[in-house]
Amino acid sequence: MKIKAFFKENKIPLLLALGLLLFIAHYQNQPLLKYVFLPQIGTVILLGVVLFFIANRWKTIKEIGLGSKALWIPLAVISGSAVLRLIVQPDMETLAGAFFMASMFGLYIVSRQYGEKALSFFLPITIIGAVSIIVQAIIVQGGENAGLFNNYATAAQFLVFGWLVSPRKYQWWLAAIVITGLFFSGAEEAIFYVAIIGVVILARRDWSRKILLPVGILGVLLITCTATGMTQILYERGINMVEAAHTVIISDGLTPVERDELMNEALHGRWLYGWRIQRSIQPLGYGLELTYHSKMTPHNIILLVTDQLGVVAAAAWIGAMVMGVKNTKWKYGFLALILFGVFQPFVWTLFAPYMWAMAGSASSSKVDTSYIFREVVATT
Repeated sequence: MKIKAFFKENKIPLLLALGLLLFIAHYQNQPLLKYVFLPQIGTVILLGVVLFFIANRWKTIKEIGLGSKALWIPLAVISGSAVLRLIVQPDMETLAGAFFMASMFGLYIVSRQYGEKALSFFLPITIIGAVSIIVQAIIVQGGENAGLFNNYATAAQFLVFGWLVSPRKYQWWLAAIVITGLFFSGAEEAIFYVAIIGVVILARRDWSRKILLPVGILGVLLITCTATGMTQILYERGINMVEAAHTVIISDGLTPVERDELMNEALHGRWLYGWRIQRSIQPLGYGLELTYHSKMTPHNIILLVTDQLGVVAAAAWIGAMVMGVKNTKWKYGFLALILFGVFQPFVWTLFAPYMWAMAGSASSSKVDTSYIFREVVATT
């Protein structure tokens, strides 16, 4: 009876976790790929939850409301931009994009009803994901380990996201597991995430004796893995990127073409392609392209949103993130979303629902996750 009551009480959060997890399950060697694609199942689950909740619990939604206008209005602008595109491009592809973005705003509303509980089940998934990366790295003895994920970059983002949306009381020791998983992923982006979040932690004096666990784990990893050559294997590509950047800095006789090529190597293709919009900017963009990626796809969230939904939507995305950092207690979570968007498009594409779910949870959460290691008094 207890198990039955548990599933009944946590039905929506469990379905949200399952839908979000399946949404990013892009595997080329997936069984039965010709008949069903796991992200499609995840999308159906998320849409089903949104439609069911809005249809059956409308009174609850009206009672709780939409939260701070500083957060939900920018999100509504992003969603509305996709809907407005129907005026300039009234076709099925635009309709699908409009429906998807409208459902994402619905996901914000649903997640808001449950606060921090909406994403609490990411704790075990994050641990399993980190362990899978560590095991793969030990077996393969090579870099760019994704574990159960489809690639190392998405693995790194998932671990950071899962860590920061997990229940606050577990985040301090979960940090040690996540840092270990990030280290063995071999992702250059992981270094960026850890470095920036680490600086913010220090700047905000977010520390206590609990911080010694993840810091100590990272120190042990660096010493032992560097001594055995594992660090060099994991980050061989990153070392090559640094060397290319160093060559650009110290060399005076490079031609513009040579300099661009080296910079492109140093930034893994982003200098010539990833940080540029390859077509003219349109007021409402060219439409959502959540599943299509190419070398020409902007790998920066602001450029990507500008390209797909226009400048206003991109400004709204910035506004939502800034307001999330400033006005909610999930400051690290919104900071992570910003960091994800610097080098990769996944926060807008592969991880598209994650931003909306986290924003909804953060907007009504009564648990103070503005600090990870520093003691805070919970509000009610």
